Amino acid sequence: MVKRLTALCLMITVLLSLAACSKGDKAVTVNETEIGEGVFTYYLQRVMSEPKKYGVKEKTQENIISAAVTLCQKYAVTEEFMKTEGITLSNQLKQSAATEVEALWSLYGAYYESVGVKKTDITKVITHENRMKQLVDYYYGAEGKSPVKEMDLKEEFVDLYVGFKVISAELTKINDAGEKIELTQSEKDRLKKKFTAYAEKINRDDATIDEVNVAYNDSIGLITTENLETVLIKKGDPMYGDGFFETIEAMSHERAGVLEDGNRLYLVQRQKIATTDEDAFYQYRSEVLEEIKMPEIEKKVKKLMKESEADVKQRKALKIYDRLEEVKSK
Repeated sequence: MVKRLTALCLMITVLLSLAACSKGDKAVTVNETEIGEGVFTYYLQRVMSEPKKYGVKEKTQENIISAAVTLCQKYAVTEEFMKTEGITLSNQLKQSAATEVEALWSLYGAYYESVGVKKTDITKVITHENRMKQLVDYYYGAEGKSPVKEMDLKEEFVDLYVGFKVISAELTKINDAGEKIELTQSEKDRLKKKFTAYAEKINRDDATIDEVNVAYNDSIGLITTENLETVLIKKGDPMYGDGFFETIEAMSHERAGVLEDGNRLYLVQRQKIATTDEDAFYQYRSEVLEEIKMPEIEKKVKKLMKESEADVKQRKALKIYDRLEEVKSK
């Protein structure tokens, strides 16, 4: 009997201890959803890094913490709504979230750990972002409550993206000391003249860009075995400099031109992505749908947020803020 009582007391002690730990980790409570320190820290460092992006006009401690709490509210009400409606993440979005978490953790894991953010916290945040995508599909997907017409999506796809085939060359070279240096002006001029001649040849229909690619690679001692793929980008693509998208967008379909961007020279030919690269539309379909309908989901979530209540542990929030500031100053 004594042994049973001892075991029971021990079990109660452990449960109380776990409950205390859980309570102690709480930073924000939204309705009945508790947001732990790790998730709050993640959102707080996001706001501290890009205050304007999160609506912080005056960069004060109070405003930054308030913006982080708003992100916690968004996280909580979305999770609560999906539970209530019985909406679950698709396997595709689950896989997408897992892949993104692994990528983030491999790059910034050491930093996150230094500020008290665990991998599970990153998983929660990325899962929330994918919940927003799931809601877009729930309302506006092919089998959603108000599905967007396929033709409307295709028209938006053509407006959002430009497709092109490209041949590129670096405007740098390696010198005898093994250092990367810029080409001389005469070398740049020769290369531009060569690319311009290629573009004119394409525009006269004397050769396709794939044939030109074979000729160019042959001139620099490379063997070409496959045709060029069509590259799709939208405005602001980080792979290319400012104005690159707009320049190609202004080109007529099937026309070729020469662009200089950073340390590279490009020979590009704009492609008709809606007719010649039909598979690309289906590859980007979800992204296009999100582009045009995510604002509607944001509105729905904001309405839920207005109906919610957030309780912030101010002392803990200030402590986390100071910790992030300390890490940033090192």
